[in-house]
Amino acid sequence: MEDCLMDVRQRNEQYTWIPAFKAIADWIVDYEDKQEELVNILAKTGITKGLEDEYIEEEKKEALKEIDPFTFFCCFYEIWS
Repeated sequence: MEDCLMDVRQRNEQYTWIPAFKAIADWIVDYEDKQEELVNILAKTGITKGLEDEYIEEEKKEALKEIDPFTFFCCFYEIWS
């Protein structure tokens, strides 16, 4: 049992991003019906890639109004890489 606990502690020290992503996951729940605000938050932090819908037939772009939590997280990956 002690070996198991030691392994979990070592893993937690190795993956320091886990608490940050857990906090973001807990925070994002409150934005289920406020997706346009999530898009605005990303734009304010300087993340602009992928925040437009493209209408190929009409050749125009429009700001996103909806974003799912997975896409929100992916935008963070883009800025960190």
